[in-house]
Amino acid sequence: EQDAFTVMLYTAFTILVLWISHQSYSAVKKHGVVGAVQLLLLGAVKRIPFGVGHKIIASEIENVKQAVQKSLPPPSSKYVSFDELPAEPVSRDLLRKEMLYQLSLEKKVRNRRGHGGIYVAIQEKYEKYLGDDQQIDSNTNIMAVLDQSLSIAEETYLLFSHTNGLYPFLFPGPRKFELDLITWTSKLLHATECAANMTSGGTESIFLAVKTWRSYALHHKNIGGLHAASGSVPNIVLPITAHPAFTKAADFLSVELRFAPVVSDISSPKFGTVDLAQMDALVDANTICLVGSAPCFPYSAVDDIRGICVIAEKHRAKYGHIPVHVDNCLGAFVLSFLEENQVVPFDFRVKGVCSISCDLHKHGGADKGTSIILYDRTEYRQFQYYAYTQWPGGLYANATFQGAHNGGLKAVAWSVLLSKGRTMFEKNAQQLFVAVNRLRQALTEKVPCCQVLGSPVACGVPFKFVGKLKDCDYAIAEALNEVGQWELVRMQFPPALFFHAGHGWINEIPTLIEDLNKAVTLVMKEPNKYKKSGMAGIYGTAATFPDRSILEQTLTAYLDVVHTPPNSA
Repeated sequence: EQDAFTVMLYTAFTILVLWISHQSYSAVKKHGVVGAVQLLLLGAVKRIPFGVGHKIIASEIENVKQAVQKSLPPPSSKYVSFDELPAEPVSRDLLRKEMLYQLSLEKKVRNRRGHGGIYVAIQEKYEKYLGDDQQIDSNTNIMAVLDQSLSIAEETYLLFSHTNGLYPFLFPGPRKFELDLITWTSKLLHATECAANMTSGGTESIFLAVKTWRSYALHHKNIGGLHAASGSVPNIVLPITAHPAFTKAADFLSVELRFAPVVSDISSPKFGTVDLAQMDALVDANTICLVGSAPCFPYSAVDDIRGICVIAEKHRAKYGHIPVHVDNCLGAFVLSFLEENQVVPFDFRVKGVCSISCDLHKHGGADKGTSIILYDRTEYRQFQYYAYTQWPGGLYANATFQGAHNGGLKAVAWSVLLSKGRTMFEKNAQQLFVAVNRLRQALTEKVPCCQVLGSPVACGVPFKFVGKLKDCDYAIAEALNEVGQWELVRMQFPPALFFHAGHGWINEIPTLIEDLNKAVTLVMKEPNKYKKSGMAGIYGTAATFPDRSILEQTLTAYLDVVHTPPNSA
């Protein structure tokens, strides 16, 4: 007979042997004998104390990274290469030479029968634009046709519309264009490191920021995720004026949003900016990110980014690092050139800003959809990536939400920015700044009962009607459309209108003021007609309807109408 202690010892030993046997069998069955041994050794290395094991693994990963760099060297440039956006525009001739050079590099790869996600024949394009010497044949009329009939953006897209950004080995041109663009934009926004990616637009840039900070919080704080601590639902604190792309991303990614109110006094210069005290009160241990806008879409107001970063730093001792994201999509390539106009600091120079979303396809002049998501450090961007190693089709990895994507749009953004140059962007930003201030003054002085909301900056002007024209905002928008075919943004909470500043119509401010006065006269004569017509009736009802779920169903019905072919079953 054995004593109780010996029995317990034998029992525990038996259970341990059975568990090890089961784990070993499962590992061998899934990975084979060699794979199981590799996992065993790797696990042992990871468990080496004092961080030595992780250093060994990091060293091996760095060796792999260097091997990839040797097989995929930096992009080659022959005619156009800049470390930052040049002050003066680059000539079309030089841009064309560089683009044809990039196309020639691609042709060399394609002649090796690379696939690259291309399912149609494109050899004809090479033959049309590239001779044996990789230049346009001067005996043809192609160059003259391009100069006379197409803009630089149109020509660029013509050359690269077939390319697939998913395959940098096979399409070197789009890779060069993207790396140039993220380098220039990182320097423009004063990033510590160049850690950015191009996306399909501001919505994707914002989506990726939310994904990144969710993954970052899971890794560093065990917040969220399938195996995270119970009740640790990740949350983001942001102003109610933040773009709905944040709500869409949060819905997809199961992140809680906590909305902080903004300053609501329309006569205050801080109107529309986040209430810092209210934002501070919403932060807790599960907060993974704070958000500010530069500027926000509804009011063109720049949040106090420095104040938001102070909140994040205040909670560091208790909750750890809380990143701050700045949505600069609307103000990209405008606010960065308005430092002398006392625009509130918003970029990576503000300590605590860790990521910025920045559109190229608004004031940058690029085609839809091109945007950039930037991080202050490379270590942050790694949490944005997606990698999957168990697919029979091979190893799969993406930097952004898209897999295959059109390299032509990257090429267009590259050529457009270079064809403008920094000096032109500075000039355009100043023109918008001056014009917006002129419009603010004209609305206040020349349009009856019109009040500008807060102190909008450069990107647009929000305004509403008061006094005898109270509650007539949407009606006046309908009349204004009738008078001059103006399409202003109709806003809510409070009901108001918004004029988007853009170089296509910013010089028509006198006409806008004239037409606004005509619209006011029409509404004063026939208020019921315009309050019930067009979008005025819809927005008027929406602004006061308490059940927002019914409005969501109405919007769903609208989307059904837009996206359903007529006479479909």
